[in-house]
Amino acid sequence: MRIADEYQFIELFNLSPSMTGVTKLSDGLILAANPAATELTGYNSSEWFGKTTAELGIYANEGERDRIMDLVREKGEIRNYEFLLRRKDGQTRTCLLSLKPFPYNGEDCLLFIITDISEQKQAEDELRESELRFRTMMEQSPFSMLVLSMDGCVVESNEAHSRLWGIDPELIQSGYSILKDPQLEKMGLIPLIRKAFQGEHVVLPAMEYELSGASGTTKKIVVKENFYPLRGLDGAIRYIILVQEDVTETWISEKAFRESEERFSLAFRSSPAPMLISEIDSGLMLDANNHWLSLLGYTREEMIGRTSFELEIWENPDSRSTFAAKLSKEGSVHDLPMRFRTKTGELVDVLWAAEKTLLGANRCCFPPSTI
Repeated sequence: MRIADEYQFIELFNLSPSMTGVTKLSDGLILAANPAATELTGYNSSEWFGKTTAELGIYANEGERDRIMDLVREKGEIRNYEFLLRRKDGQTRTCLLSLKPFPYNGEDCLLFIITDISEQKQAEDELRESELRFRTMMEQSPFSMLVLSMDGCVVESNEAHSRLWGIDPELIQSGYSILKDPQLEKMGLIPLIRKAFQGEHVVLPAMEYELSGASGTTKKIVVKENFYPLRGLDGAIRYIILVQEDVTETWISEKAFRESEERFSLAFRSSPAPMLISEIDSGLMLDANNHWLSLLGYTREEMIGRTSFELEIWENPDSRSTFAAKLSKEGSVHDLPMRFRTKTGELVDVLWAAEKTLLGANRCCFPPSTI
């Protein structure tokens, strides 16, 4: 080697960010190593010079050098062989080893380069673990889940999605784009969904969908949908996670409850009998129909939100206490003679009937009949 070439080699040798050095082929005696060796192994030059790799315990796994030598004899050289390196302080680092037979000062030696990939390996392990957690979550989730690409196409779907929609996973992943879904377009929801692809968490209200069965039958389901942007380490949106919850039964129950409330309200308002809803314990009046208001001569604003005690409706307040105790114990009272005082002070005799019911708090409905 010419002097100029040798000088250039030494410069490259010392400037390499990876641990680079020369060992004897026969026993692994370290003849030379660059400054990066100290940083990686924790040994300074006076500690490793003239020592073998076995004496320093560089290889964390027993028999590692023998396996490496077998590969050298078999292939002539090694590239990117992964192994665990033990540092001076006992810590281990995951490294890649490349080496090649090399004549040095008239001896058969090995020129080696060791690159520390511990951080990369850890990141890869964490990524695999994260992917495993996500995949497990998808597979076990009771909710339908889709992974969408940035053009709205389905990358992955779970079993719950197939159960909800009755669609083969392979079919949903071949050409379908949620951004071109005809039902969503008809509902005018595509502009809202696009906001998820721009980085927003989007929640669609519970929507009714019509599904067609193989036999020509149809059924309706009600689904609530959440779109979550999934970002990479660089902050860029990589995918959209769509979580769909079947709320059909809840929606049917709520609809039936609303219809029941509407029927009750209609019956309450239009009843020819005076009717009042008030709390049993406090006497707070929550609602009344027009016949009740007319009976006592009050407007709705004057009565609702006040107690019967404030308005002095009961001729005898003790009668109210007796009535409340009887209603709480028996759950209902019928044809109980009572006397009320109107707004003008006139006394009105009624036969009092009431049913105890729960409307959030302890409340009851009083439908009296005038004598």
